[in-house]
Amino acid sequence: DVDEVLSTFLYEGNATTRNIQNGIDLTEGGLVWTKRRDGTDSHNFYDTVRGVTKVLYSDDTSGQGTDTNEITAFNSNGYTLNQDGGQTNGNSQDYVSWTFRKAPKFFDIVTYTGNTVGSSAQTISHGLGSTPGFIIVKRYSTAGDWAVWHRYNANGTGFLNVTDAFYTTISSSFISSVGSTSFTVGESLNTNGQSFVAYIFAHNNNDGEFGPDSDQDIIKSGSYSGND
Repeated sequence: DVDEVLSTFLYEGNATTRNIQNGIDLTEGGLVWTKRRDGTDSHNFYDTVRGVTKVLYSDDTSGQGTDTNEITAFNSNGYTLNQDGGQTNGNSQDYVSWTFRKAPKFFDIVTYTGNTVGSSAQTISHGLGSTPGFIIVKRYSTAGDWAVWHRYNANGTGFLNVTDAFYTTISSSFISSVGSTSFTVGESLNTNGQSFVAYIFAHNNNDGEFGPDSDQDIIKSGSYSGND
């Protein structure tokens, strides 16, 4: 069911060690994405692949930081917050967290090391079991942009951390050849010896395996045209 793989959780910080019990088994792997709602703090990305104290900020090109004052454990029913976590648990501050569990045809996380020596592109395998609808790739060993691929602009690339429009003619330098078992990263996302993380979101198209009869779609990646 969807509540086993996805949680939107609102809470008020209390500056004490606490468990956020959102029903998501993060021992299976996943992403916790948090944001303070009543302040201008960054969006925080924590995932089970890079490690519990490793944080990335989606509006910042910096590589990952180590912060032992925020999320301290991934649990079978959510995650644990430290008492000193100003980004995630400041006293009387309002927060939201979105938690995505790794699951076929829903969400996957992979990391890889760039290998541009002798080749400008690299094929990255994933375990989604279906063609993704949305992929985010971030270099985390050093600074780098948050590159975005989306099924509705499959020949282009966007970036979470800038306000530019999607580029439409340079996808081979970033993310291309997206399929049900792999995708290709070009030289801009394949710097030799550097570490990258990819967050891979499915797009169910009458092929979902969720719900009581294992036949429901629960995730889609779409677009729309403004009409103001």
